[in-house]
Amino acid sequence: MLTLGGAFQHVWASVLAVSMPLTAFLGGVSTEVPSITDSAVAIEVVHHTTSTDCINDIDELEIIGGVGFDEQRATTGTDVPLAKPVVLVHGWADSGAVFEQEVEWVGTDLTTAVGAAEQASIVDRLSELDGVSLFSFDYSEQSAQWVAGQSGLDLMRAIDCLYTLSHQSVTVVAHSMGGLALRFALDGQDDRGEMVDHVITLGTPNTGSDVAATLATPVETVMDVLRQPTSNVLLWMGVKTIDSCVDANYQDSWDTCGWQSDVLRPAIGMFGQAGKALRTNSSELAQLAPWPSNVEVTAVAVEQELDLTSLLPSTIASSLPVTAIAAASGLNVLSMGDQLVSVASATDQATDSEVFRCGEPVDIDELVPVLFANPCFHGTMTRNLQVVNFVVSAVDATERLTSENIASIDYSVRTGAIATASRVRSVSTSVAEQAPTVSAMGVTDPDAALLAVTG
Repeated sequence: MLTLGGAFQHVWASVLAVSMPLTAFLGGVSTEVPSITDSAVAIEVVHHTTSTDCINDIDELEIIGGVGFDEQRATTGTDVPLAKPVVLVHGWADSGAVFEQEVEWVGTDLTTAVGAAEQASIVDRLSELDGVSLFSFDYSEQSAQWVAGQSGLDLMRAIDCLYTLSHQSVTVVAHSMGGLALRFALDGQDDRGEMVDHVITLGTPNTGSDVAATLATPVETVMDVLRQPTSNVLLWMGVKTIDSCVDANYQDSWDTCGWQSDVLRPAIGMFGQAGKALRTNSSELAQLAPWPSNVEVTAVAVEQELDLTSLLPSTIASSLPVTAIAAASGLNVLSMGDQLVSVASATDQATDSEVFRCGEPVDIDELVPVLFANPCFHGTMTRNLQVVNFVVSAVDATERLTSENIASIDYSVRTGAIATASRVRSVSTSVAEQAPTVSAMGVTDPDAALLAVTG
């Protein structure tokens, strides 16, 4: 089976260009993309005393469900301990709303819808878990900026805050570029990894997006030519206008020069700072540190396959034994991943992975009508019932592991201390208002622990 790369990038680029012509039309490159000077190492750790202080100090952090945070008590100057913190982190040109969308498809094919009883969103499902405090980290205004900046710094501060308040490690569910923001925040450091027990990534482009690179690069070449003063005056003015929109989008990713469009926003953002960084094998991706060695990472990917013979004109397909030749040669199917991110990119560096496939390979005429609205598309995978069920089960398993009876554990550590045994998971056994304590459970069999988490 072929992968989305090489010459076949151009095949898929043509499919996207037909379905989304405005992307190619609106391409442009800002001549002065702000440089990245921040480093995760520069994060100042500030231990907050109450969850109210935490949320007030970190604007991007918002509690959206679960238990363990008493707003009424907090307003009177007191606070209660947080339950197990679970943080949702959205991706590029997006917001926390991606986790609030109702489920639409069962995930086994492109059109089968779920029943009314199965439409609850990831947020709704996770909010129902016992012993969980659910948070959203929403950096949507900065989501056109690369993660090696303020959003990455704020995410690390948020994780430290929740870890300090709950006295237990944090579980993170990250969609798309959100996973890269977390990688930047943890900076490959095991001491930061101790604050995070489990990461579940959804379509995170660890090695970039082939489609983003294939679509943007030739368009940029053309736009660079048109940007020269010697080019047609009207075209030059149009390109400069697009450049200003790219700059505005960098400052506020919801700003598309006054155009309120979910199509134009990512089309413009593709040529901004984060859009460039997300292209396959970019220098920005190469500079990201790998996951800390003590963090469990479960990568979730979705995959749709395309029958390549369906790209041929019907007259050729009917007059030649194309299907038989393709089947014999093994060159009949193209893996499109989630149509923006390949399976290989989404699962790179993960401890383990889960790939959900959308049925049999489809013909091009079956795919195009539902190109950006199907259970195996990058932006809608959170509306895929199979994906949602897996995420909820994985988070629930992590919560159970950290909350189960630890009467047999013969040691405990004071608040803020962390056991350093192999694959140790910190758990909160009792939290008194004056003298909270943290207990730890040593997992001597990492493989068994992984099975317990992922099911």
